[in-house]
Amino acid sequence: MSLKRQEKNLAFFGLTKSNIDGNIKSVTFPIYYGRFLHMGRSYGVYIMANKWNTVLYTGVTANLWWRTYEHKHKLVKGFTSRYNVDKLVYYEEYGYIGDAIRREKQIKGGSRQKKINLINSVNPKWGDLSEGWYDA
Repeated sequence: MSLKRQEKNLAFFGLTKSNIDGNIKSVTFPIYYGRFLHMGRSYGVYIMANKWNTVLYTGVTANLWWRTYEHKHKLVKGFTSRYNVDKLVYYEEYGYIGDAIRREKQIKGGSRQKKINLINSVNPKWGDLSEGWYDA
């Protein structure tokens, strides 16, 4: 990203080079999870399921709130919209995209049973972890 573009992004959030010690590369932008604001760049690896938990989808994203919203509202045509995969059942956050991609590949490479065990370890009832994120 060009320096000009970075300065424009900073201005959007009310920041300037002077109030961030001139180190423009260290600035991170907010990520919204419902009503919660997470400052800092994070990347998510997530697993989504359909209503009956018979179909699983594993993905990686830089904005879990928005990506989940896309799945729930079928904004992107493809596997998840075709099979009604719209329930977030598992996610992990990483500080570096490379780590998130490696973990996504590791999860995708595992068996269905390993994915089920992973989900059960943190969400035994398979509830929608994004419930309430989009309430006004």
